[in-house]
Amino acid sequence: MRDINSGAIVFNLSGGAILITVFAYMGFAFFHTDIVAPCTARYPAGKQFALDSQRGNLLTPIELQGRAGSREWGILTNAQILGSGAGNDAVMQVSLASTDVDDETARNGVGFTWQSAELAKATSACLSYRVFLPASFAFAKPGYLPGLYAASDIAELDAKTPSDGYVARVGWAQGGGSGVEVRSVGAGTLWQGATVESGPWPLGRWVPVEQEIALNSKGAGDGILRLWIDGKLRIENRSLALKSDSSPGFSGVVADIGYAHSAGDPVTLKVSPFVVQWQ
Repeated sequence: MRDINSGAIVFNLSGGAILITVFAYMGFAFFHTDIVAPCTARYPAGKQFALDSQRGNLLTPIELQGRAGSREWGILTNAQILGSGAGNDAVMQVSLASTDVDDETARNGVGFTWQSAELAKATSACLSYRVFLPASFAFAKPGYLPGLYAASDIAELDAKTPSDGYVARVGWAQGGGSGVEVRSVGAGTLWQGATVESGPWPLGRWVPVEQEIALNSKGAGDGILRLWIDGKLRIENRSLALKSDSSPGFSGVVADIGYAHSAGDPVTLKVSPFVVQWQ
């Protein structure tokens, strides 16, 4: 009967263990998806669009209009700053009513921009705020919420296919799904919707919203768009071409809050001050 070398047994057992470990890791890597933490936890401190004065007084609609850019509507008629809401911050209550502008039948709610020169050299940015949609909100029509944008000319924000820069409006779809409408030079208008499994927008409570954009490399389509609703990653697109050679990287926030295409039920919603972080 042949003797079996004990060292060979140990070697074979060790080799088998290594193979099992390798195959287990390959299987884990194949089926496991890395969880990306919300962007507010990964970015340095940023800037807030405050809804009160340095003395702590709530802004009046006229004062809010003074802080908005030249492209604005509905602030005097459809916006009101309230003293309680998400955390200890003042919040903006928006009525999704028509602005009664004859040549702009689609405009309702409010619209304005917040620009920041500090964003000009950023390669990625994170926008965060909270939204309160009432329990009775019907989602009969799609709508917009604040999102990041870049444009040399503010008029490009309203073009279906911008000739310069991009705009990425967070929003809700008809029926209650969440998503981001992206308008860019290369892709025109594209709705990035969350999966059905993500569920509808939560109603009747304050819900955190976080949008992250990482710019693409020069001449490449490797830009990233992410959206978290209520702390859950709803959208991740890693193949966007947002920045061209001549366009700016980031300009600020476009705060269009209302129905996307035409006025609907004049319900109200609330939005907390929004914060932009960048790196």
